[in-house]
Amino acid sequence: MTPPRWMTRKELAAELRVSVDTVRTLEVQGKLPKPVYLTPRLPRYDRQAVEAALGVVQTDADARYADEVAERIARAARRPRGGKRARRQEP
Repeated sequence: MTPPRWMTRKELAAELRVSVDTVRTLEVQGKLPKPVYLTPRLPRYDRQAVEAALGVVQTDADARYADEVAERIARAARRPRGGKRARRQEP
């Protein structure tokens, strides 16, 4: 039986054998992808994106997907954070 594609934070923590707080920390550090919010209060993690971010590669397609996810995470980490004040003001 195939495991479900979408996981809660608690399910992901149990699968990785870490605490829910560690999942949040890994997310902030960019080591895990951000969850997809199905509704404003319903975050879910895409199993394929998590496996790709953690380097679980089984096929060439998985390897390409892992590279794509890693690049997206790296781009998001380089993006400036914050609102208008965080942006550089042009003179």
